Amino acid sequence: MPRDKSITYSRMNTYSTDMKTADDVKTSTFVENHYCISCAKSKKIFEKLKNRAIRAGAKTERPQRNLSENWNSGKRW
Repeated sequence: MPRDKSITYSRMNTYSTDMKTADDVKTSTFVENHYCISCAKSKKIFEKLKNRAIRAGAKTERPQRNLSENWNSGKRW
């Protein structure tokens, strides 16, 4: 199947040693998967992408916090 007709679904994998000490190691990687349309339907990729778009739209509608004028006034050290 050509890549321009496939469904691209990217997700983030997080790996951790869960040692609960100072030696704990965490890393994150982005994985991009390509699915044909029928596989995307069976894996419910379309619903996941729709929910992701709804969450991204709701994020922009959140009101800004009232930050004081002195905090991070644009000056760098």
